[in-house]
Amino acid sequence: MAFILVSETSPRSLRSHVMQGKNRARPRPDRRRRLEISIEALKTAYNTIPPRLGSELSCTELAAVDPRLFGRLMEFTSLSVRVLFPLAVLTDFPVHEATWLDYLRQDTALLHLMLFAADVFIETAVEKTCVMSNRARRHFISGVSLVRQQLKNQEVSDLMVRKVLILALCAHLMGDVATAQHHLRGLHCIIDLRGGISSFQRQKLFFETVRSDIALAVQYNCEPMFSEALELYPSDETNITEPIYGLDQQLHIVWSSMHHFCAIANLAGENKTRISPVLLQETMTSVMYRLLKMRFAADSRDEAVRLALLSFTSHVFLQGQDSLFPPLIAPKRFPCLKDIQPDLRLWLLFIEGFAGSERRTCLQATLGECGLSTWRETREVLKRFLWIDILYERRGKLIFSTK
Repeated sequence: MAFILVSETSPRSLRSHVMQGKNRARPRPDRRRRLEISIEALKTAYNTIPPRLGSELSCTELAAVDPRLFGRLMEFTSLSVRVLFPLAVLTDFPVHEATWLDYLRQDTALLHLMLFAADVFIETAVEKTCVMSNRARRHFISGVSLVRQQLKNQEVSDLMVRKVLILALCAHLMGDVATAQHHLRGLHCIIDLRGGISSFQRQKLFFETVRSDIALAVQYNCEPMFSEALELYPSDETNITEPIYGLDQQLHIVWSSMHHFCAIANLAGENKTRISPVLLQETMTSVMYRLLKMRFAADSRDEAVRLALLSFTSHVFLQGQDSLFPPLIAPKRFPCLKDIQPDLRLWLLFIEGFAGSERRTCLQATLGECGLSTWRETREVLKRFLWIDILYERRGKLIFSTK
C-alpha cells in the first residue's frame, strides 16, 4: 500500500486515492447515432460524380491560358458592371444563378471570348483606344474557331447564347455596327430554335439579350431585332399618373410606367432594399421598345418628350453612372421651349444638360419662373417627373450650380 503525505495533497486527490478499485460502475452504452452505409450505396453515390467537367477541349486548353489573365477578367467584371449596368447595386438578382467563373469551367470557347471581351472593354471604355491588341486578337480567333466547331454540332445551349452575346457586345463597343447586327441576327436564329424569346422570359439571359438589342438600336438608330418581346408586356392603361396636358396617349402610358419605376428605385435607395429583376426587365422591355416604335412630327412636343424619355431610359437601363446620355437630343430637336409648361421645361433642360447640351440662360430663366432658388427645391420638382437620386444627384447638382 502506497503512502501519501496529507499536508502536501488536496482533499480531492486524497479521495481519489482512497477510492481506487471501489464503486466501479458498469460501462455506459454508446448512445450516439451510427450512420449505416452499405458498400453498394457508397459505390452508387460516387458513380454519380462526373469524372470530368466540360468538354475534352476544356481540360486540354485551360492549362494553356496564362493564369495572370484571370486578374484582367476580375478587373473586367468589376468595371463592366458599373459602366454597363448602372442599377446593379439596387437589383436583387438571384444568388443561386451560376457566375461567369462557373461557366468558364465548362467551356473553353467562353473562356477565350471572355478574355477577348475583357481586353476590348478595357481598351475601348477605359483606355479609350480603338486598336485591337494582338492578345485580344488571339483570344478572338481561338474563341470563334471553337464556337464554329460547336455550331457544326448544332449546339444551341444557354452557353452558346452567352458566347454570341459577348461577340455582339464587343462589336458594339468597337463601333462595328454591321458585325454587331450580324451577331444579333445569328442570336435570333439560335433563340428561335429554342422556342423563341418568350422561352427565356424569366431568365437573366432574356434581360441581357433584349438589353444588347435595345442598346444597339438606340445608339445607331437602327431597327431592333427582338421587338417581338414587346408582345409579352401589353400596355397597362389602368396605372396612368396625372397626365401631362396634351401628351399623346401611348406616350403617356410609357411615361407612367417609368414614373412608377423611378418611385420604386428611389424608395429602394432610401431604404437600402432591392428592386425585383422581373420589374426591371418588364419596365425596360415595355418602355424602350415602345419608344423606339413611336413616330411623331420632328418639331412637336411629343417628339421632344419621346427623345427625352429615350435618353433618360438609356441612362437608367443601358449605361453607367459616369457615361453621358446618348446624343439623341440636340437643342434644334426641341420645339420652342416657351410653349411648354415651366416645370416640364425644367426637366427637359436637365435632360439636355445630362446629354452635354446645356442652355444655361434658359435654365436660369426657367428656375426663376418656377420660383426655385436652391438645389433641394429643384430636385423635388424634378422628382415629380422622372428622377432617380442614386444616378442623378451628383450630376444634377453640378448642372444647377453652374447655371
